[in-house]
Amino acid sequence: MADSRHRRDILESLLQAARQRPSCKAEIREDFLGALSRVLDELGGLAEDSTTLQIFYEIAHAVLKCFACDETVLAMLGVKCLDEAMYQQARHFLQAALEVNPDCLSAKENLRTVFERVVDRWHFLMLNDITRNSAYDQAIQSAVARIPRCKVLDIGSGTGILSMMAARQGADEVYACELSETMVTMSRDILAANGLQDDVTVIHALSSELCVPRDLPERVSLVVMEIVDAGLLGEGIIPTMRHAWRELLLPKQPDVAVSTNQIQPSAGGHVIPCSATVYAMVIECPEIRRQSRLLSQEVAGISFGSQQLEGSCKAAEGKSLSDTSFLSFNVGGPALTKEPYTCERLSQIRGGFRALTQSQQVLKFDFDNPEVPLPPESRLRLPVQCDGMVDAVAVWFQLHLDSEVSISTAPSWDISWEQALFPVPRLMEVQRRDSLQLLASCSDTLLNVELEGIESLVGSIGDCSLSSKTEAFPSDTGERDQPLMDVEGIDKTALPLERKQLIAERSIESVLPNQDDRNGKGQAEMELAETAASVPPSGYYPPSKNYFVERGELSRLNDGVFMEAYAKALAEALQVMRETSSASSSEDSELEEGMMQMMLDQPGESSNAVNFGDPVSSQGLGITDSGMDSGDDDSGSEDCADCIVLDMARGLSLFGLLAAKEGADFVQIARTSATYKFLLEELAEWNGIKNKVSFRYLELSQIPAAQPMWDIVVCDIVSPQGVLRSGVFEELAFLSSHHLHSESVLIPSHLVLQATCLSSPALRAQASLLGSIPTLGFDIAPFLNHYQVSHFIDVDLYTLPHEVLTESFQLLSLDLKTAPVKEEAVVKIQVKSAGTITGIAYWFNLQLHGDVVVTTAPRACPESHWHQAVFLLPEDLAVQRGQTLEIRGLLQDSCIDILIVNRQSSY
Repeated sequence: MADSRHRRDILESLLQAARQRPSCKAEIREDFLGALSRVLDELGGLAEDSTTLQIFYEIAHAVLKCFACDETVLAMLGVKCLDEAMYQQARHFLQAALEVNPDCLSAKENLRTVFERVVDRWHFLMLNDITRNSAYDQAIQSAVARIPRCKVLDIGSGTGILSMMAARQGADEVYACELSETMVTMSRDILAANGLQDDVTVIHALSSELCVPRDLPERVSLVVMEIVDAGLLGEGIIPTMRHAWRELLLPKQPDVAVSTNQIQPSAGGHVIPCSATVYAMVIECPEIRRQSRLLSQEVAGISFGSQQLEGSCKAAEGKSLSDTSFLSFNVGGPALTKEPYTCERLSQIRGGFRALTQSQQVLKFDFDNPEVPLPPESRLRLPVQCDGMVDAVAVWFQLHLDSEVSISTAPSWDISWEQALFPVPRLMEVQRRDSLQLLASCSDTLLNVELEGIESLVGSIGDCSLSSKTEAFPSDTGERDQPLMDVEGIDKTALPLERKQLIAERSIESVLPNQDDRNGKGQAEMELAETAASVPPSGYYPPSKNYFVERGELSRLNDGVFMEAYAKALAEALQVMRETSSASSSEDSELEEGMMQMMLDQPGESSNAVNFGDPVSSQGLGITDSGMDSGDDDSGSEDCADCIVLDMARGLSLFGLLAAKEGADFVQIARTSATYKFLLEELAEWNGIKNKVSFRYLELSQIPAAQPMWDIVVCDIVSPQGVLRSGVFEELAFLSSHHLHSESVLIPSHLVLQATCLSSPALRAQASLLGSIPTLGFDIAPFLNHYQVSHFIDVDLYTLPHEVLTESFQLLSLDLKTAPVKEEAVVKIQVKSAGTITGIAYWFNLQLHGDVVVTTAPRACPESHWHQAVFLLPEDLAVQRGQTLEIRGLLQDSCIDILIVNRQSSY
């Protein structure tokens, strides 16, 4: 508490100096920004603690009196509000920063984050989906016309489009219930713009908190909702429907037959949708395979031994390795659980997919029943219709709005929903005439579909009598008595000899595609290498475990071109260090030894640091007095004398382990998360390099400037979403200024920013609402498009429908060791095809070391884990062939901005 008061006193003294002598603001600015940053870092829980919130407002008020026109100060206040989920305040500060300086790129990026959090991006796709909108309009029109004195409640109303449909059809009363404050405000403006503000009452609440007569004067006769995700149940449609029937709807009454062919709807309660049917089929999909499991137990020379990695992206609190019901590898930090399904648009997935079975109905839900019962679990037998590798069960649903109108989320439908994919836990090969046993079940909020086994039909050609054998698969929730899966997911011992040979041949081809060409190895050599990978070099045999890994991390590990390139670059850099080590001075050796000791003794307990446990002694790391590793090392590489490597990559990075494997003397893995530390430690043990590696979190700013230097710094500066990682240029600039010597190597060493102009109506439909036609005449676009963003990240140009209108061009080229924090360039390009420019897509070429280069470009490699990013124009720009455009590229604060500049105007 005293320290906190002291820091605020320092900030106040600097503010007082600025007030008394305004001319000194520039002189004290850096000290002031540092003091403000430290004070803001201490203030947490603003939304929950009114006292702390009041302190924040007092600080902000005092700061703005002196620095109201400083975009950095405004951006810092905006980021603090963003971190505290105070989105309206964050928006205010960030927009103010951009008014002061439109090129404040950190404010632009953080404002994009604000918009994405307060208005989910799926609103744009859904409202542009004229098929979905027309179906709901037809069902609502029919219901309002048939139900006497129809009173409507729209649950999860969003922009209010379904409420406006009901009001336009003449419903007696319409209520719109919405939880998001931003959407409530927006929907009221939209209602007013459409002249329906007196016909629809907007309620800011969760529907499960509504009751009659406090919130509604009486029960309603029709409830409409669309709170469904790709897996149907994830947004809570079951409990929401139950509560609506129990508390908000009129009691269910049977319809009345007024004649042989005419049914009169009752005056009781009705719901839209009234039911849903879930379908499933088994598919082969290389992209899902890369996201769901490690395809080889050896990655760029690092053996994973018997450890099995499965894809997941959901964090769970309070779980750890000691929880045996929970397959995790976290110790003391956030754990990862296995998410049951991932969501993909199969019609656009990279590499496509192949249906191995016909689709079959698996579950049926009846929302028109006031009890809204869960369907019983369903066991099905799906005949395999073609040979292939089983990667996932694809699931979609048909949403029955009424007895006549329905919409489907099937891959063949051009609709805004994605499909739910349930990856299989092990790699499985099937043949035509096999059968797969499927189990479908659900809870109130979760759909689950899994493969229970495979029934193999074996017989000689022309023989009508076939024998069968059933293979069971290990369950995610409990082990079978005798699981028949080996590491590859196939029980080769239980199958006939001919089938074993076929599976062996085809599993190698499927699991290791193109390895023969890439490595120049024959089949026998590959099989020998795979066998050798299962033998621990260190003699350490950890128990086999299933580890849940974020799917993006698995994609990166399975990107063979990327991993091999980094391995080659590290090997070459270490070789250069070996060749020049004899020229190193004894003073440098002493400095490097001091660096290693400092890293080992560093407590690592700053406010932003992760403490990974007790300090590690140099003896424990196998560091002798000479600074060399005295532990056993079977890596097969000659040690590089006095070579210290810093791995700055985030997530599940193998770069540090690769450096140790190649013979680096000492490796500091400084940015791995607590989630992955345990796995990396086991890999270091398995590969016999644990005595060379430290996993202590390293705060660069806490290292004294006089401390010695690293020889090699390796980092992964581009995120899988195709953008620069936050703060990476600032970290590299700090390292270059304080902790690298003239011969130090950065990997990557150079960066080139490439771009092209493209036309893509599909991307425009994801980013903005395309007028009033998709919304059936309702004026919604001006209000929703206020929240559109210009920087669209995580765009897969490999699959996005688009047309390239210019050749690719280079915008920026940077030496990362000397790169400035800010860089700007303007280039002139010619349009090669007439059309309308939607945006400017960009990617990076990274020179790792020497002639080793990787690229994040689209279609560079089908297995690439990288996507790209696009700067969208506010409106499509019509261009003609041969027209010259000026493009400006700006790098600032590890952010990119790209604009088309024409006659000093930006489009």
